Amino acid sequence: MTAMKRLISLCLVTVLASSCSKSHPPVAELYNSEASTPEGTNFNPIDGKVITSYIDTKAGTVATLFGNEIAAKSSASGTAYGTGAALTLVTWQQQADPNWFGARIPAGMESVETVTFSEEGAPVYERRAGPALMISGLFSDGLTKQRVEWITGLRAAVMP
Repeated sequence: MTAMKRLISLCLVTVLASSCSKSHPPVAELYNSEASTPEGTNFNPIDGKVITSYIDTKAGTVATLFGNEIAAKSSASGTAYGTGAALTLVTWQQQADPNWFGARIPAGMESVETVTFSEEGAPVYERRAGPALMISGLFSDGLTKQRVEWITGLRAAVMP
């Protein structure tokens, strides 16, 4: 019986020693820099308060809607967006998380869409896409109207 206790003790000491000596990657390696704003971008699309987010599993994307203070208050209260409100919808492609089996995390930014409300009350829509988030081509009025309606129709997430 003493031999068995020695064997078990030796196994425990070996496991503990090997787990203590394992080196952990630096924090910088755990940071998802691929999902960051591209180099050379002269604006920060991830600025403001988070209003809501969603995942489109068919397209393989994840998106977050940000808003300035005016937009966040309007969205939370369910009132129409007024003068000075600014919304930014950032969409990322998804990729497998290398640290968690089965999890998905954001990859590179796919697009940044902004809707701002001027004094006249009419929304101004802009879309940036591509690796450098350049302003993409002009859209037909119908598509622009459709995107503005869709973005402004996103409901604020309930937050404690």
